[in-house]
Amino acid sequence: MRLAFLGNHKKLVRLISKMEVDGIWRELKNGHMQFHADDGAVLNWWRSTGTVTFQGRKPKAQEFERSFLRRASKKGLIEHETGPEDELAELKRQLKGALIDIAKLKEAIL
Repeated sequence: MRLAFLGNHKKLVRLISKMEVDGIWRELKNGHMQFHADDGAVLNWWRSTGTVTFQGRKPKAQEFERSFLRRASKKGLIEHETGPEDELAELKRQLKGALIDIAKLKEAIL
């Protein structure tokens, strides 16, 4: 799944500052901005595409990602683009649900 932040750098910095996470910003090549949280979480953002990626040590990196996505979604500043792997995961989820329903019906009949 590709994530795109729909705001500019100023909005991104403001959003992260409201998360009350300490860290530093770095400007890398080709409009690539990177936020390193003191706890090891890392956010990468590219100005040209808005693409956002996360990396870092678990579980702090996962907590940071969830918090960021929750806040950005609430503000309408994140866009999720699904790919074939996301569609496959959704089909698997639906299939699992259908199999559970079939098992329940079978149990009720017997």
